[in-house]
Amino acid sequence: MHLDDDLVIGAHPRRRLLERGVSEHELAGPLWRATGSGRYAFAGTDADDPRQRTREAAARLPPTGAVGGWAAGHLHGAHELDGRGPWGRSKQPVLACLTPRHHLATGEGLRISRSRMDEDDVTCVDGVRCTTLVRTAFDLARLTPDWREAVVALDVLLRCTDVDLGDVWRTATSGADGPAAVSCCRCCRWSTRTRCRCPRRAYACCGGAGRPAAHSPGQPAHRRPVRPSPGPGRSAGRGGGTRG
Repeated sequence: MHLDDDLVIGAHPRRRLLERGVSEHELAGPLWRATGSGRYAFAGTDADDPRQRTREAAARLPPTGAVGGWAAGHLHGAHELDGRGPWGRSKQPVLACLTPRHHLATGEGLRISRSRMDEDDVTCVDGVRCTTLVRTAFDLARLTPDWREAVVALDVLLRCTDVDLGDVWRTATSGADGPAAVSCCRCCRWSTRTRCRCPRRAYACCGGAGRPAAHSPGQPAHRRPVRPSPGPGRSAGRGGGTRG
C-alpha cells in the first residue's frame, strides 16, 4: 500500500482516508490506529514523535483553536522543545489554546487553556494553526507549572528563533492578568541571566536559586516590575524591551 506523505503523519478523518484510497479493511487492521472523533493515524508513525503529537492534537481543536506551548515552539523551529521536558523523561501534554466561549473535552495528552486570543496571536506553520512566537513565549512563561522549566523553555525559544524578549515582556505587562504578568516577568528576567545553550544546564543554573523576584528591591511589585536586562548582543529598546 502506497501512502502520500501527508497521510503518514497526523490524524485524518475516515472519509478523507477512504477518498485517498485507504479501504475499510485496512482501517480496521494493524496499519491504522483510531485516535478518537472518527480520526485515524498511520500506525507506522511513532505516536510519541513531537510532530505527530502536535498534529493529532491540532486535529481535535475547533476551527478557532490553536496549539501552543512547547508544540508551537517546535513548529516554529525550536526543536529542543519536544514535549519531553528538560531531562527528556516526561511526556508533557500539548497545550490547546481556546477562546473563553469555546469548549473541548480534555483528553489524554491535551491541556486546555481558555483565555483571550486574537487572530493576531495565531499563525499557521506547516498547515497547523498555532500561536505566534510572542504568544508562544508568553504562554510558556505563564503556564508552565515549574518556573525553572518555564525559564528553560523560554531560553530555548529565544536561542532557536527570532522572538524578541522585549515583545514578550510588553505582552505580559500590557493586557495580562496580574498573576500571569508576574509569572511571565519573572521568567523573562531570569532568562537573561542563564542564557545557557544546553537546556539541562539552564535548569541546573536555576536549581540552586530561589524564585526570582518580579520587581526591584524596595519597589512595590504592583507598581514597578523589573524590565528584563538586554541579553548578549542586544541593546535596550523603547519600553524597556530588547531589540536585536
